[in-house]
Amino acid sequence: MKRRHAFKGLLWLWLGCGKAQQPRVGVVTLDQFPNVWRHLDFFYLNKPATVIRIPKPQDASSRYLQAGPDMYLQAYLRECPHNGCVVRFHPSAQTLLICYCHGSLFWRADGHLEAGIANEDLPGLRLQLEGEQIVVVGLANP
Repeated sequence: MKRRHAFKGLLWLWLGCGKAQQPRVGVVTLDQFPNVWRHLDFFYLNKPATVIRIPKPQDASSRYLQAGPDMYLQAYLRECPHNGCVVRFHPSAQTLLICYCHGSLFWRADGHLEAGIANEDLPGLRLQLEGEQIVVVGLANP
């Protein structure tokens, strides 16, 4: 009997039914982004996060949400993958984020690692548009 339960549990995980559902969180509305580089901070999974309006990206990616003809939004967690410190907007470089713990730099537009001790990008968030509401529906790469 125990083997059957173990087999069912493994089958459940293998089929993907055992994955934890990521929370859906409504964070902002479109009218809060009147211009490019406007950003709003919020918390997702109890971690600091940012949604930011960016210029039209060079390549199509699932990391961006096209919310209108000239409106593109990006969201990511602002927790450094190196040590978990909060990443902040760089005071002298408007295009960068900095981790003050060890100096890693990330691009403000998409959270990609530019330089430093961190070994990966900031975790991206998947966005959906529901009416005028922007909703975080999960991590981009869980």
